[in-house]
Amino acid sequence: MSNVNTSSESLECCRRGEIHSGNSVGKTTSIAGIDAYFTAAPSGSPSGALLYITDAMGWEIPNARLLADTYAAEANIDVYMPNFLAEMSLTPSVLKAGKVDMQTWAKKSIERRPQHHDEIHNVLKELKFKYPKIAASGYCWGGFYSIRLATHEDVIDCAIASHPSLVEVPKDIEDVKKPILFVCAEEDSQFGDEKREKTKEVLTQKGVGAEFQYYPGTTHGWTVRGETTGPVAGAAKKAKDDTVNFIRKHFGVTN
Repeated sequence: MSNVNTSSESLECCRRGEIHSGNSVGKTTSIAGIDAYFTAAPSGSPSGALLYITDAMGWEIPNARLLADTYAAEANIDVYMPNFLAEMSLTPSVLKAGKVDMQTWAKKSIERRPQHHDEIHNVLKELKFKYPKIAASGYCWGGFYSIRLATHEDVIDCAIASHPSLVEVPKDIEDVKKPILFVCAEEDSQFGDEKREKTKEVLTQKGVGAEFQYYPGTTHGWTVRGETTGPVAGAAKKAKDDTVNFIRKHFGVTN
């Protein structure tokens, strides 16, 4: 029996949070026929590329773009954030209208997995022509896809799954082959203690280089949509630093 939780109550956390302020430095581009936010390594000589797979709020909220800019600068990588969710993005205007039933949204997103799988792999095919190393970092909705990408031998070099949603354990994680970092919240109805510990047990036995970081005082979605001051902001900074260090390690960057 599937242990994926699609109840409306469990998914309310996917549409809550703060909208951050700031000026992003990237630009809109297109990759594999999909609109994307692109932000380049300031050095002009990136060590690789990061595929940023968004949470349910999509590619246009400033939070995600500002975080992508930070990754580009601190990890010396080019970052691509495609609009995979398209009209399914839970933008602030969509949420304000109050017409989103999260259970219906979740079921639709699961039905679209074959389409999103193909789109993601088409993007990665283009990236592999340009970059020696590729990482995938997924948040909430996107965390499922970064996990699944890590089940392939030759698609990415490493993955990060931050408070992933709609993940079935052990089914979706037992074939992981690439190094993967799990960024875990203290309170998470989608990837809580039981799933986290089972995932850790399975992947530790496999010896695939799985790492688990746990951040007390946090809730699902905080890495992107958390408060900008106080303890949660501090945890978000640590999660960002952990992600940057994980990418640098698996890209072979030592300085």
